[in-house]
Amino acid sequence: METIEEVLERLEIEDDRQRSENLPYEQRDNSIPRDVGEFISVLVRLIKPKTIVEIGSSTGYSTIWLGLAASSYGGKVISYEKDTNKAEKAKNNIEAAGLADIVEIRNEDIFDADVPGMDFVFLDADRDDYKRHFENIFPKLKPGGGVLANNTLGYFEQLRKYIEHVRDHPECNSVLIAIGHGLELTYKFGENENSAFQLFTLVR
Repeated sequence: METIEEVLERLEIEDDRQRSENLPYEQRDNSIPRDVGEFISVLVRLIKPKTIVEIGSSTGYSTIWLGLAASSYGGKVISYEKDTNKAEKAKNNIEAAGLADIVEIRNEDIFDADVPGMDFVFLDADRDDYKRHFENIFPKLKPGGGVLANNTLGYFEQLRKYIEHVRDHPECNSVLIAIGHGLELTYKFGENENSAFQLFTLVR
């Protein structure tokens, strides 16, 4: 049986191979960089969300980082991947990493799924759908929860409307984190926080 580190290294090597061979985007695993995975793991350990939803498992690299963090405090991860081949690979990698009790891979389009209430979301799906994804999951995101969206620096122009939307949203505070290809971290106000955060936004 592989260790978690061995599974991560295997997926990193495969991702590097695909990029070096210039495979088309649609044929690549498109794993997040390791520093993004490490950041996600630290962030999740700090905030300890009970239910984590990932939109876009691919073959499970980022999912392993989420599951590893969630396993430290008793959280759970539900990851949606609409591509059947990738979802199957993700399930196999999660099992190889020993995280099957923590992580559930759902081979579904999240727009058609019965999504549970959630405390934290990692969004790394088709970039043209980011704003639609946000609007879809926001009603089920619990107050005090957050959405971490990937690639917001590397594909800024493509994601400009998403970034503007979350930053202008009256129930959120949102900031850019310059790690990897950029992460936009959006916080949903908890009870009685709106006025304080709105004041902060006005004076900064």
